[in-house]
Amino acid sequence: MSGNYRSGDPPGLLKAASQQMLSQASNFSIHGSTLNNVGRDMITTTNNYYNAESLEATLREKLTPIINHVQKKDTCMEGTRIQVLNDLCEWVVNPDSKIAWVFGIAGTGKSAIAVSVAERFREINDKLKLALTFHCVKGQETSNTSLLAPTMCYHLAKVFGGYGRSLAQKFEQEPSLNAAGLPLKHQFAAFLNPVLLPAETDRHVAIIIDGLDEWGGQEQQDILIELLIALSLQLKWLRIVITSRPQVKVWYARDAEIAVRSFDLMEQYHASEDIRQVLRSKLMKLGAWEDIEPHVETLTEKAAGLFMWAMTASKFIENGKDEVGNLKIILALTKSNDQGNYNVHAELYALYKTILEESFKDSQDQEFFRKVIGILLVVMEPISPFVLSKLVESGLSPKIVQKVAYSPDGRHVASGSSDRTVRIWDTQTGQQVGQPLEGHTDWIWSVAYSPDGRHVASGSDDRTVRIWDTQTGQQVGQPLEGHTDSIWSVAYSPDGRHVASGSDDRTVRIWDTQTGQQVGQPLEGHTDSIWSVAYSPDGRHVASGSDDRTVRIWDTQTGQQVGQPLEGHTDSIWSVAYSPDGRHVASGSDDRTVRIWDTQTGQQVGQPLEGHTDSIWSVAYSPDGRHVASGSDDRTVRIWDTQTGQQVGQPLEGHTDWIWSVAYSPDGRHVASGSDDRTVRIWDTQTGQQVGQPLEGHTDWIRSVAYSPDGRHVASGSSDRTVRIWDTQTGQQVGQPLEGHTTWIRSVAYSPDGRHVASGSDDRTVRIWDTQTGQQVGQPLEGHTDSIWSVAYSPDGRHVASGSDDRTVRICDTQTGQQVGQPLEGHTDSIRSVAYSPDGRHVASGSDDRTVRIWDTQTGQQVGQPLEGHTTWIRSVAYSPDGRHVASGSDDRTVRIWDTQTGQQVGQPLEGHTTWIRSVAYSPDGRHVASGSSDRTVRIWDTQTGQQVGQPLEGHTDSIWSVAYSPDGRHVASGSSDRTVRIWDTQTGQQVGQPLEGHTDSIWSVAYSPDGRHVASGSSDRTVRILDTQTGQQVGQPLEGCTDQIWTVAYSPDRRHIDSGSGDKTVRTSNTSIELTHAHTSEGLVQSYAHSPKNESCFVDDDGWLHTPGPNSKLILWLPPNIRGGFADHRQVLTIPPNADNFAVKVNWDNFIYGKDWTSVWDHNKS
Repeated sequence: MSGNYRSGDPPGLLKAASQQMLSQASNFSIHGSTLNNVGRDMITTTNNYYNAESLEATLREKLTPIINHVQKKDTCMEGTRIQVLNDLCEWVVNPDSKIAWVFGIAGTGKSAIAVSVAERFREINDKLKLALTFHCVKGQETSNTSLLAPTMCYHLAKVFGGYGRSLAQKFEQEPSLNAAGLPLKHQFAAFLNPVLLPAETDRHVAIIIDGLDEWGGQEQQDILIELLIALSLQLKWLRIVITSRPQVKVWYARDAEIAVRSFDLMEQYHASEDIRQVLRSKLMKLGAWEDIEPHVETLTEKAAGLFMWAMTASKFIENGKDEVGNLKIILALTKSNDQGNYNVHAELYALYKTILEESFKDSQDQEFFRKVIGILLVVMEPISPFVLSKLVESGLSPKIVQKVAYSPDGRHVASGSSDRTVRIWDTQTGQQVGQPLEGHTDWIWSVAYSPDGRHVASGSDDRTVRIWDTQTGQQVGQPLEGHTDSIWSVAYSPDGRHVASGSDDRTVRIWDTQTGQQVGQPLEGHTDSIWSVAYSPDGRHVASGSDDRTVRIWDTQTGQQVGQPLEGHTDSIWSVAYSPDGRHVASGSDDRTVRIWDTQTGQQVGQPLEGHTDSIWSVAYSPDGRHVASGSDDRTVRIWDTQTGQQVGQPLEGHTDWIWSVAYSPDGRHVASGSDDRTVRIWDTQTGQQVGQPLEGHTDWIRSVAYSPDGRHVASGSSDRTVRIWDTQTGQQVGQPLEGHTTWIRSVAYSPDGRHVASGSDDRTVRIWDTQTGQQVGQPLEGHTDSIWSVAYSPDGRHVASGSDDRTVRICDTQTGQQVGQPLEGHTDSIRSVAYSPDGRHVASGSDDRTVRIWDTQTGQQVGQPLEGHTTWIRSVAYSPDGRHVASGSDDRTVRIWDTQTGQQVGQPLEGHTTWIRSVAYSPDGRHVASGSSDRTVRIWDTQTGQQVGQPLEGHTDSIWSVAYSPDGRHVASGSSDRTVRIWDTQTGQQVGQPLEGHTDSIWSVAYSPDGRHVASGSSDRTVRILDTQTGQQVGQPLEGCTDQIWTVAYSPDRRHIDSGSGDKTVRTSNTSIELTHAHTSEGLVQSYAHSPKNESCFVDDDGWLHTPGPNSKLILWLPPNIRGGFADHRQVLTIPPNADNFAVKVNWDNFIYGKDWTSVWDHNKS
């Protein structure tokens, strides 16, 4: 006897049912669960059972992963990028590997490497399983931060069945659990918990995340990287490949030095030879190759390692009518000599500029381009072309003809466009027939004529199908409504009584053209967008092709699917077509194959028709059904024999860009093709030769082609907003075109007299602020062309030095705001730290170019040669108190001391740290240097001997970001990502007291008060805290008000004020001498720093009222929301800029009257 139950049934009900139904049974099973009845004692065991189908359905519903995510297809051309691909394949099978970071600037081919390495990984079947390749694309769902982790879970569950069942049980136990609704950290904790995953496997499992810089923002990226590192350290079998631009801060993450191996595409892997191969491959097919070949080496040099430059230049050369002329334009580009504004993309930008100038010579086109680009630059989210056209005030809009169709008698052509209209054209005169057919409210993607030519059906982004009378131009009846998303394809039944439509809502719908009603229920089964529908010749069936990689056949009478889905394609299906006898369906796909299907059996006929090397956009049967033509992104048309599955002859080559549409002539002797190269070409199907010259005239991509019924003409619709009719005999255009379609602050520094603060920012300016008024002094100090990392005041306060990502140091006069002299140029990468010498005559700068440079502030000249020795980025520089030496700390794990007179390194590097050094500081007597590192230690170094003094100061459990000496030199304070400040005795090397705790996130900066009694710390938790170095206790409440991370803190010389610089682009000054008041309320004791009238201790409640505590509480003031933050904490005495959130508030209570004395206001006014 067997019983069945649903895994989702309540366990209690299941148990009761089992006991009642099966009390007399023994040795029976319930789908894998055994119940043995021995005598009268029953032992009931129930195990939830998930078959593969139900498990996948559960995970899809609960995890909501991205099922059909973006699939990039560009691979590394054969013979290129061999070294990096080999290195990655060696890395992935190394037992110690965890995370590979492949990084390079835009244009270095990161995504192509990701696609190619995925293919290589799949070939390592015995040692590796590739679980997921995830391409992050800005504006697509793969950039949604809530969907990456669930998608990883879903694909890992496909690899590990036990893991999938564990997830399903978790969801069953917590039915309300919503994976996509959880924060990223919670997603990992709940679903990517190592406890749920196997500890050991027989193969490594790899996940590729491509383009991480296009996923979320920096904060989310930082969190994800740390979570991935932590996961990889716990799962020995996991391999993660990340590709991104260098700006993604992988190296800043905790334990990155342990888990991450970098693959630098600019420094480690030189691409010149690969780019040379790409250029030769792209250009040698051109007719002018003999003239082009001698210049390939020059083009390679100009590409400067950027595949994007090479691809763009070759596309420009090959797309124009004058290939040699276009080559000369590219060769005429001069290399940028503007080193002061150096940019690694300078040559690429120059190329773009030249191509744009060549492409937009017409003044109207230029104006339209400016309007469109202007809008795109200011919108915060991706917008559709329709929304874009609505935003263009002039009424100009991108008018793209999406689809054309001939009338059955060949006398007219219908076109559907992004301008929301259908238009009918007379093929003899080229004139528009009547007015545009208006009614749709969004783009039209598809049009089809009825068999008698009296009506046209159109499908649109507005989710409706509309029927139009071609004689009157009027809409027939109401729109056919029912689809819940864009409609991509419409087709008439052979008798004209019905229209089929396929949509993004994953359904096909059949419509009665007489009544306008939907016939039956939607045809449901596809799991993704439907791109193409076609009627069988007898009208009894409809075929549909979808993003879900299947073709489905539907019975138009019953609405049921006929047989199983036609499966075999491995990517989206773009086009389906019936054979003339209705016995077969052809389909073309992104998987680069055409497949023929038997409509009776549902089986694939023979092998896939393989040969195309890129996506196939269009397929068409020959009139006799013996051949299928296909057009592809690989720029070829191919003819296939439907009986043998073999390609007939050679590919039809000639197009220089993607082919969007193919159509057979009525007699089957010719095929027309339309392409992104702006031409229509006619091909002889017998010889494979092009007939005559390309049909030229369109000025933009051609989306659709169609033959007239007599075969004498071809109509083409283009992105250039026109339909054109072509004479197939002469190749000439018939008549005229058918027209009518319509940031953060990185560094702050006080002036020596405390009256001003300088700040350097990502907005490329240095600004001087008056600390008394909070106002900016003069204009911003402008000149830098990129983010500013560090600023320093000269000892006399008259100048500010700043170091920037633009690779320059600039000196500015704080009185006039003018730059003093020229920029100090010489560094070849970002400058991270600047420091003035004690006498103010020199500035030292440390850079990502691995050098320290000394500059003469009077002449602006570099003093001597660069101080070379570090092998990677320099993070911090500091002058010794006597100015004779500079200390530098680097990511190469060393501190180096430099003699500023000779430029020589003093002694050997100070080695001992095991990873990057984040901060260095000189002791007040100059005899020692302290350094803080990501290896979680502080080390003290003797500057005379170069030896480490004592043992490392250990105790921190995460990276150390800042170190500072106490004024007497006896102690060092350190701030860390472990959220603590620690005080160290420099004599004994011991930690003084307990860690100073309170911060809830990483600590970026620490500073001693001038008397050494307190340490101020700034943190990612947006607070500054003051800690008593004697007791280890926090002094008062945290200084709050900043709305972002606090990067730097500094004490004023009189120790009464603390300044903080934050990611919210503010500098705030707080008074440390104001004492906390204690207010007793009905809820208990409330500690408050609120502004209060004399003799009162007030606090601000949640409703914004300032009032006194206690049972007889007095309401003092109701505070508008914008001043509550500053009013609640009067320790903050200054905010720069003064209009920032939670700005400082000054209150004069001298003439304030409240309570029963309010009438005295009247007496005061009378006097």
